[in-house]
Amino acid sequence: RKLLGEKLESCSLEELDELEGTIEQSLRSIRGRKYSLNLIQESSLVKENALLREKCKLLPQLPSAASKEAAPYANLDQHTEVETELRIGFPGRETHGM
Repeated sequence: RKLLGEKLESCSLEELDELEGTIEQSLRSIRGRKYSLNLIQESSLVKENALLREKCKLLPQLPSAASKEAAPYANLDQHTEVETELRIGFPGRETHGM
């Protein structure tokens, strides 16, 4: 219960110092284990990434995204006329006599 922080009011200063040391040692152990696991996971991901890069090199090259986006507009007439209109003023107020 004392490690959980319960009923500490009856503890002496020595007991609290000992408890603090125990908790700090446990935290160091946990952090060390977590660091080890992260290194193992990182190594595994680096290997997986290398394998995926090799797989990608073996795949036939697909057209780039830019050429896919431009393709629908490739056949449009470049001399298409568009009607435009410019209105100056507040929206909703029609100005007549221009």
